[in-house]
Amino acid sequence: MSILEITMENECINRLLSGGFKSKNLYHIFGAEGSGKTTFGLYLAYLVAKKGFKIFYLSSTRNFNLIRLKQIAGDSFLDISQLIFVQNPKNFLEQDKIVNKLENFITEKFKLIVIDDIVSLMKEKSKIDSKRLLKSRMLSRQLALLKNISRNYDIISVILNQSSINKDEDSGELKNVPFYKAVVTFYSDFDLEIIQSQENSLSNRKLKRIKPENQDISNICKFQLDNKGII
Repeated sequence: MSILEITMENECINRLLSGGFKSKNLYHIFGAEGSGKTTFGLYLAYLVAKKGFKIFYLSSTRNFNLIRLKQIAGDSFLDISQLIFVQNPKNFLEQDKIVNKLENFITEKFKLIVIDDIVSLMKEKSKIDSKRLLKSRMLSRQLALLKNISRNYDIISVILNQSSINKDEDSGELKNVPFYKAVVTFYSDFDLEIIQSQENSLSNRKLKRIKPENQDISNICKFQLDNKGII
């Protein structure tokens, strides 16, 4: 099968990704609360649906953002929304069951999986709340399954993740570190950080490619959030 490549209006982001978001890859996009991660996921879903493909969208917030999707999709909302299949797990155990059975649900018409976000339900109280190691193993299994599905079914997989200012495990410096960094970045093909601008604008952002390293091109791009998504 040929590789599906989804390009964005922002040419700098396309260069950052060596052409765009490609099938067979697992993309890890992280940032602080309110940085625009969900908008990124919805915009990608819109772009893939515009090509006539289906999208699996797992929303751990329980309230899929239909209003934002309507803004992005505009007049094509009804057609776009029919191609996006949404799951809203109530807890991390339910998320684990959904991801474990995902391969049984996927058909050749599916070209994008979005998990928004991958770890937030891990922080809620549950039957396995006292077993942090078990949660990490469950997360690791979910990521391994997503990576295998991406490779085997020519799918773009995008996992969104929260972050906070902490001491980085590798450098020891204070950085914006994604939650469960060691586990998530072990499986990801791309690690992309959304950085909120210090300028007096709610919409200005930067996208920084952490992984893979590429000395031939810049690893950071400016972009904006607007009603239509990412520009």
